[in-house]
Amino acid sequence: MDLSLTGINWLAVIVAGIVAWVVGAIWYAPPGLREALDGDDGMKMEPGKMPEGAGKALGGGIVLALVTSFFLALVLGFMKATTWTDGVIGGFLVWIGFVATHGATSIFFERRPVAWYGITQAELAISFLLMGLILGAWR
Repeated sequence: MDLSLTGINWLAVIVAGIVAWVVGAIWYAPPGLREALDGDDGMKMEPGKMPEGAGKALGGGIVLALVTSFFLALVLGFMKATTWTDGVIGGFLVWIGFVATHGATSIFFERRPVAWYGITQAELAISFLLMGLILGAWR
């Protein structure tokens, strides 16, 4: 197994991470799906006001999106993905095989509503597909 980082396009990793973060920011911002989750995630939205801790969440979110993008780039490297379609397939496989399945535990153990799972996983699926597309196309 080759863990060399020389084949990673760092600019693509950064762009893909930012794109994933923007998708999430738009997805959960009013008037997006934020209202559908109101209360189910422990954060209540007051009209015209950011919830307490939103700044830390947004800052942490960008860091985590960049880390996720980096690891997806590694997986795509192992897959020898060289096209945007390879990247999209890789992004989908990582999402369905790891993210969606692990996320389903929130329904069982945290007793989250199925609608909550659907909303969060739809955003993650879009993010992983877009990150895969960017990372696969921009080799």
